[in-house]
Amino acid sequence: MESESEFHYIYFNLIYDVSKEIKISFYEEYKGIDNLEIFDGKNPFESSHNNNLSIKICRFKLYPDIFRDKNNENIIKINLEQNNNKNEIIFNLDEDNIDITRDYYEYNIKIENANTDIIKTTYDHQFEIYDDFIMNKLHKTQNSKENEEFINSSLRLITDLKSKYTLNFYMLIFQKCLKNKILQKHIPSFFPEKISDFGNFSEKNKNSIIILIYNWFKKPDEIIIDDENLKNKIYEELYFVIIYFNYFCYKDNSKTVLDNEKIFLTENHVSKLIQISKNFEQILTTINYVGSDFKSIILVININFEKILKIIKESKKNSDNMLKII
Repeated sequence: MESESEFHYIYFNLIYDVSKEIKISFYEEYKGIDNLEIFDGKNPFESSHNNNLSIKICRFKLYPDIFRDKNNENIIKINLEQNNNKNEIIFNLDEDNIDITRDYYEYNIKIENANTDIIKTTYDHQFEIYDDFIMNKLHKTQNSKENEEFINSSLRLITDLKSKYTLNFYMLIFQKCLKNKILQKHIPSFFPEKISDFGNFSEKNKNSIIILIYNWFKKPDEIIIDDENLKNKIYEELYFVIIYFNYFCYKDNSKTVLDNEKIFLTENHVSKLIQISKNFEQILTTINYVGSDFKSIILVININFEKILKIIKESKKNSDNMLKII
């Protein structure tokens, strides 16, 4: 019966020391789930002492109609055994807001009792583990259904009002959907106040994002926007995200990949960029994004006066220190 029904995959990952092997299995009483599989995943860690880690990607099939009809609770428990210690991995479909009508990727795995040595890592690393599996193990394309459902599942963490995330995690998703219709949903979800820190950006990753952005400006129409009335707003949000990213990458000057573009941002966007500016040159560049309207310029300066004054004082202090050295 299950083989004739529509199913979706639930994915999760387990990271642990290779000397502490694990076993996982279903409880028999569940209906509408089967085919628990385990795959080797790519190690996203760069340091040599992490070579002793085992990276496993696990998945099982869930048949939504059968599961809803045959089970009393929307909870799935999986047996987890490590070094004779028994635990349970728990998926609470309601509490965790898990959509069982599409593939789901777990980033915050819950282990009951937790007397195992399962290593929890960042959203950034987990995203890289899943992404490598989809592209290089399953051999799915950028526009495949599997890739789209992976992006949508990961986007839950961005749109969740309680979740904080690194800029790197946001930009990893950004890369995946720059030429995908999902971008129109991803861009408006960016809120700087939810950025916890820069994240584990590699130079390779930074450069690949910059190249993608440059290529996009050569063919901006490749961004798919269903509602033409929202096009200008989404473009404005996109410029804001790119400039925000650049201010983290180029901390010592105001260089951006948008230097040759005529960009205009809202006063709110400009204020948020001023708050992360590292020097007076960045502030001057940022203020220009409000255009030539004198009232808007004065308003932005007034709102961010304390930040601007602080940068001016720091610049003067640095200049005085340089004169002393000379």
